[in-house]
Amino acid sequence: MRFEEAGVAVIGDQDWTVAEWSRDGALMVKLGDPSGRDVQVELERDAMSWPAEVLADRIMRLHRLALMRLRAETRERSRKESGVEWSLQAGWPSLVDVDEYRQTIDF
Repeated sequence: MRFEEAGVAVIGDQDWTVAEWSRDGALMVKLGDPSGRDVQVELERDAMSWPAEVLADRIMRLHRLALMRLRAETRERSRKESGVEWSLQAGWPSLVDVDEYRQTIDF
């Protein structure tokens, strides 16, 4: 496994795993496929003290960020391999969209 940049772990050349962490590292959400169904969540001890509503909100926001990143990377990889540009849509964002959403993660 190698890390291309903060929050993105790449395993092999064809299989991508994207992980996003809270700033303090207390919460991590990892996705293994663009469907968003292959999910792993890790909690450190600090995260267990958060109220349930806060924890749920943070998991959902990191899941959305990881899914956006995974789909943007898949879209970009497909463009490079096939030369076909996908139209931008909510389900398949650009890397710029991902970076803009990442700025809203304030925990």
